[in-house]
Amino acid sequence: MSTRSRIAIQLDTGKYLSVYCHFDGYPKDLGHQLETLTYKNSEKREKAFDLINGGDISYIKKGKPAYYAKRGEWDLHGAGNEPWEDVKPHTSNNFQELMDVTEDCNGAYLYVLYKDAKEWKCYNSDWKELNIWSEYIFQEVA
Repeated sequence: MSTRSRIAIQLDTGKYLSVYCHFDGYPKDLGHQLETLTYKNSEKREKAFDLINGGDISYIKKGKPAYYAKRGEWDLHGAGNEPWEDVKPHTSNNFQELMDVTEDCNGAYLYVLYKDAKEWKCYNSDWKELNIWSEYIFQEVA
């Protein structure tokens, strides 16, 4: 079963650029992967842009995203790459539009890196903000 999610970054204009992630969207997995991928604060936004600019993602494991646009490289069933038009990042004009596009993909979680933020914010499907560091990630380490 899939735990769908959306990964977004807030642009300097206030708009949001986001992609769909199909598998393992819960904070213990995707939340941890996002923080691991973008750990160094000085490079966090650049790494987040790199991740999102690759388009929609099937999953992220060991810091490596499986992009649908490059499906032929990782799908063992021989499926080809998805058309870029179908998997390119989506721009939302405001947070409400971002929530709508998350709901449209049946997203259980939304991860947002706000401009000038030092860490990702995570929202569940009720739009409640979750503290992924204290509630999920550090509990796994303890």
